Amino acid sequence: MYRDYIKLLFVLIAISFLLLIGCTDDAEDIFYNTLSSNSPSPTLTPEKAKLSLLIPLYSCPSDENGKIWEKVKEASDKVQIAIIWGIICEEDNYQGALKELGNKGIKRLAYISTSDSSRPLSKIDEDINFYSHYPIDGFFFDEVSNSEEKVSYIKTAISYAKDVLPSAFIVINSPYADPSFVKKVPADTVIIFENEFTDWQTFEAKPYENITSTKLAALIHTTPHKSLNTAIELAEKRNIGWVYVTDKDWAYLPTYFDEEVSIISHISP
Repeated sequence: MYRDYIKLLFVLIAISFLLLIGCTDDAEDIFYNTLSSNSPSPTLTPEKAKLSLLIPLYSCPSDENGKIWEKVKEASDKVQIAIIWGIICEEDNYQGALKELGNKGIKRLAYISTSDSSRPLSKIDEDINFYSHYPIDGFFFDEVSNSEEKVSYIKTAISYAKDVLPSAFIVINSPYADPSFVKKVPADTVIIFENEFTDWQTFEAKPYENITSTKLAALIHTTPHKSLNTAIELAEKRNIGWVYVTDKDWAYLPTYFDEEVSIISHISP
């Protein structure tokens, strides 16, 4: 297949050259002879979606002498990462820390609470405007109601976020949302699971199987070390594109963070 691509490339170059010097008849002959050749047409194999890390990084850049954010930065050499962050320590240099993460290709998502889609949209807009002055790649909307009557709420919030930052990557947290809601909401990714590992084992993922994996995320907490592999394997089996497994609260990285990064890096193509 590789040789076919090379052959096609040279054919296109030859045609372009002949057209440039005015030999249109010769160019047409090459084109039609190529189409009628017996060599099989190159086929493209759909690329398998990568299993990526979505990390709620609810810590300060200076925590543990900067080691938490540094470890995340280092992990980006092995796996694709998006972080969820918010201002926790006002005295910290978030501008500098976020720029460093961005230089490593990490998506930086500003945290915005919706309080079950009941917080005034004017307050949501204020948060979007505030965080837009930081080096970010998008927004994370937490506690989003998936009830039908609240769909317009999150659509309006996302619309404003896109007005402020047109390239914004949008993630919303709406655990156990109905698949129809996931398809309908204009977010890049929807967290459909945020709970303990014991619940993850029995989570019914079949209804989501026809949804693109990159639109699905799972945050699996209270996961013992012995269950780490199983948790990640279930994420891959259930067509989850973004995952995070931890045995600690969101202010810290899991004790097995390096191992988690290694496992995911070997699963992803």
